[in-house]
Amino acid sequence: MERSGGSMALALNSTLWPFVMKLVLVLLAAAALLGSAAAGPAAYGICQTGCNALAVACYGAAGVVMGVGSVPTCNVALGLCMAACVAAGAAPTP
Repeated sequence: MERSGGSMALALNSTLWPFVMKLVLVLLAAAALLGSAAAGPAAYGICQTGCNALAVACYGAAGVVMGVGSVPTCNVALGLCMAACVAAGAAPTP
């Protein structure tokens, strides 16, 4: 039995994919810059806050309220962004 709205979810994901990939690229570049700063845990927290703000924007672009629905493309982008924040957290703290 096919779930209703299955084709809409696929279309939504293909529509959001270019946006999400650009978002991930920008966040990875930002994480690389943060990795060279000596901020440590503070940079990690700031990076994660940025990731969450962009995830909320991604959900909004999909027409879904964060925490109410699920947009797999946004979830993948959030996971990649948070993983990139590890570089910021590993930076030495002065």
